[in-house]
Formats: sequence, structure tokens, C-alpha cells
Amino acid sequence: MRKYPYLLFFFHILITGCSQVDENMVFDFSENLPAALYQSQTIEPRQDGNEKKPSSPVQQSFLKEDAIFQAPLSSLNYFVSIPENAILKFGIVIENKFKDKNRFYDFEIFAKKQNSAPERIFLKRITAEDSGFFRQWMENEVDMRPYAGEIMKLSFKLSTNSEVSKGNVALGWGRPALVSTVPLVAKESGRKEESKKDKITKLPNIIIYLADALRADHIGCYGYEKMTSPHIDEFALDGILFENAVSQAGWTQPAVASIFTGLYPSSHRVTNIKNALNENFTTMAELLKEKGYITGAFIKNPLVSQEVGFSQGFDTFRLVKHAERENLTQLAADWVANSGSSPFFLYVHALNPHEPYDPPKTFYEKFAVDYSGKVNGKVSTLKALKNGKWPEKVTEADIEYLISLYDAEIAHADDAFGRFMDALKKQGMHQDSLIIFMADHGEEFYDHGSFSHGQSLYSELTHIPLILKLPGNSNRGKRASGIARQIDIIPTVMDIIGSPTSLGDGQSLTGQLEDTASNANVLGISEQGALRSAVIYNGYKLIKTRGEKFEFYNLLTDPREKNNIFGADEVMEGYLGQALFKRQMLFQEATKQEKNVELSKDLKKQMKSLGYLQ
Repeated sequence: MRKYPYLLFFFHILITGCSQVDENMVFDFSENLPAALYQSQTIEPRQDGNEKKPSSPVQQSFLKEDAIFQAPLSSLNYFVSIPENAILKFGIVIENKFKDKNRFYDFEIFAKKQNSAPERIFLKRITAEDSGFFRQWMENEVDMRPYAGEIMKLSFKLSTNSEVSKGNVALGWGRPALVSTVPLVAKESGRKEESKKDKITKLPNIIIYLADALRADHIGCYGYEKMTSPHIDEFALDGILFENAVSQAGWTQPAVASIFTGLYPSSHRVTNIKNALNENFTTMAELLKEKGYITGAFIKNPLVSQEVGFSQGFDTFRLVKHAERENLTQLAADWVANSGSSPFFLYVHALNPHEPYDPPKTFYEKFAVDYSGKVNGKVSTLKALKNGKWPEKVTEADIEYLISLYDAEIAHADDAFGRFMDALKKQGMHQDSLIIFMADHGEEFYDHGSFSHGQSLYSELTHIPLILKLPGNSNRGKRASGIARQIDIIPTVMDIIGSPTSLGDGQSLTGQLEDTASNANVLGISEQGALRSAVIYNGYKLIKTRGEKFEFYNLLTDPREKNNIFGADEVMEGYLGQALFKRQMLFQEATKQEKNVELSKDLKKQMKSLGYLQ
């Protein structure tokens, strides 16, 4: 169990304790106070005979009981997703006897669904006759089955008819838990059970091809009207396209670290340009190497270099300098041709359409617009635009021209990807390989008042293309509507090759490969260090910025995130805010995983050429 619940409830006790609290005071995420109900599930033994037990409830060591003590005239709010066949189990705890026969305490629980009034689901009145000399514990439960599948706000309220300051009695809730009789399905078992004849007998080759800074809504198979991506679109016809793929960060280094480790940035701690990937983490390349794979990587972005720890597990790791004329895809194709008979894992990180925008003439001419302004695709210009230091007001014509350069770069990137796919087909390596095409993040063109990437977590940066082609092209042409994340890549790959893993924060997408229905329980979280985080769930998005600033969007009616409706949906906002609060707690606790390095002069020079350094 992660450490943060202990901190949450310890902080909670410090705040509520047994002190007097104003009537109707509410403790929830919007006031920056902890709100997390411990949830458990009954888990059946796995086929290997090992039983995976749920995490222990929060312990309050000085009480020697699993209890949350509450100040009277207060409310503790928890936002939860109610599983099937769920029972809310809890105790009522009375720490000391009280003698006043006229005094009573009411323990109440209210449940509130989205867009509905609260409903009282539990009431118990405690009188002096109920209190023993020392510590009474009364077990209770509430049937939550009528609320299965709902997102709810559960309010635990404690009230009294006496002055709160009298007496020395302490009251609270013991071991609150949602217990479900539905077996927990382990993360690695997203794939349907295979018959013996369907099981993989030969490990497939695995290729991940990443296009840097490619936003999903600028390629054809994701609905873009311009012909930027004919080869990617053709590839999508052979694979499964994930319509709602979410990047875990708005810039390269933390996003790729999430792909490699299956961890959120708050877990792997690669959150600034000098952070290196800690060797304590197991990477996808290391996992596959253990399974007998030959591993290779060809990369054009210096943020993903050996110096900052990204070479872990690779037999061949080549950072192709931007200034060199070597063809990245040709180098990768040559490596494939010489890979031998062992299965291989290849990671290709193409730089286009990342800035600077300097597309070849043949692509520029296809997307060029009439323009007589001063902006251009040079790094110096783009950096000035991003930092708000461009000397003139940015016009619609300027933005349109920048977009035309970006689209031309996408077409250039698409052409390179097409040539690489052709090379694989000629070598007989395409049909039976597992191939994943994706991006690390997107790009902004003043969608929300800024330019480039790394500065926000709006959809233009976090909605990425993700297309997965299975060996033998099975399930070709499908579109999956559920949330897919970069942290899901490792468990998906390992599931497909028949070696499921629970490594990381993600889960296998193979359930979506066979059933395109959305997985309603998955949260798509993106992080920008401790400064900002965002979460997408069931058509809603919440963005939290340091200083307790919130933005809330209904993506079904406002996909461009233009109308901030924070305050419109207490239950959904609370549920999503609670999830972000838990992740942000890790930034305070996981510093031991952070690893800093001093960058070499050569690497700094490469980063400077791409606008990362001054």
C-alpha cells in the first residue's frame, strides 16, 4: 500500500481532532483537506494458488484501532465509485464513557449522486447508556448495491444536542470500507482466457514508433480534414485506434519515462530537464530482455538520452544528433535487418513534427498559405512566441501560418513512417509483429493563449494518437472508445506476448482490443510536476493548479475546453479532485526516487538547438 493514506488521515486528525467545529463545516478537496475513503474488495485466489490480499486499512497507532475520530458538528466527505454488490462496512467508536443522560450523539451517513439531493442512508443515535467505561466498538453496514456503478459523495456526519466543549468523549468511525463480493480482476488479466491452441507459441517482434509533439486532432484517422497523414491512416486500418488516448505529461521527458516504466510522473520523478530515470525502476526494455528479446532504440530527441537514464535495458541505444544527415528510419530498418532470429523490441523516437518547423519544400508547398507576416519556424521565433516576448501582437494570420508549417512537418513525419513500414514489409517483419504508433504529447497553437508545449495540460497537449497493430493484424480496423494511457503500454505488451505483469500504475488494454466498449473505471491522469495535474473520466475533465485553482469541463459538449464550469457538479468534481489530491501527495513523498544529473556540454548543445535551453 502506498504511504499517502497514512499522511492523509494523520493530517485529518490534526485538523478535526476533538476540537469544536462550526456547524455544517464540510471537509473536502476544494478546501485542500484530505478526503479519501478506504476501499477494499474480497479477492478470490488466483489460478496459481496465491491469494492477493487487499491493503490494510489506515492505522492510528496511538489509538490501537482502525478509526477516524471526528469532531461533532462536522462532516467528512468521501467521493467514491460504487462497485457491484458493494456493502459499506464501518464501526462506530466511543472512546470514553459519558454520564450525562440527556446527551446524545447522532451518527449519520448521506449519499449524494450526481445532480440529485443527498439521501440519508444511515442513522444511529448514541446515548449515555450506549457508552461503556472505555472504548466501545459497534459494527454496522449499509447495503450499497442499489447504487452500483454510481459516482457518489458519502458524507459522514456527527451531531449532538450538547455543547461540544463539555466532557472528554471522543467519537469516530471505525474501519470504513466498501467491500465488494465481486472478485477483483488483476491488472494483468485484461485479456480474455485463451484456449491452448490460441496461446502464443512464438514471441512476436515488438516495435514502438513515436512521433514527437504530434497532436491527435491533426491527423486524418482522428478526423483532421487536411491530408497530413495518409500512411498513418493506412496503418490504422490494420490496427486498433484508441480514440481517447491520454498522455501522462505535456512534454517529452516525463511522458516517455511513463511509457518506459508504466508509472505516472509523480511516481517515476522525471519531471524536469535535469532529472534522470532512476535505475531502481524496471523498464519495458529490461522486462522484454528477460524474456529473450534483443532490444534496440533509435532516438532523435536528446531529452530521451543515455545521459538521463533512458538506455536501461537496451542492447543498442543510438541518439541520432539533429544536425546529422543520417536517416533515423533507415538506421532502424538496418538494425531490424541484422537482428537475427531472436525476437526483438525496437523503440523509434522520431523528432518530427517537433519544432523547429523547417519542412522540405515538397511538403511545405502542399500546406503553404498566403502569408506576409514576420513569424517563422525558427527556434528563436517559436521560443519568443511561447514566452510572450514576440514584439508584435500575434494575429490569426500568424497562427494559421504556424499551423501550416506544423501540418507540413506532420506530412514529412508521416512519409518517414510510411517508408519504415514499407521496409518492414519488404523484410517480412510487418505482418506478424506487434507495432504501436503513438506520440509523447501534442502541441498548442494559442488554443489557450500559448504556444508549443510543456506549459499546460489542455487536450491539445494531452490527447495523443495511439494505434496498435496486433500480430497477424487481428481486430484490424477497430476503434476503441475507452481511456488509454501511456502507462498502459507495458501491461498491454506483456499481456499480448503471454507474460502478464502488474508492474507500474497502468493496466492492460487488451480488454478494449476485444470489446470496444469504454472502460468506465479508468482515470486518465496527466501531470506537470507538482504545479498542475489533470484527470479525464467519463466525459469530464478537471484541471488543478497549485494554489487550489480548478477548471472543470464537460468534454462531451465542450471538447476544446473553452467553458470552465467548475462548481456545476459537486460529486464529479469531488471524485476527480480526490484522485488528483492522492497523486499530488506522492510528489511530497517520493523524493527519494528523484535522480539529478549534470548534463554534458554536447547534450546541452543539442537541447539548445531544439529550444529546451537558453
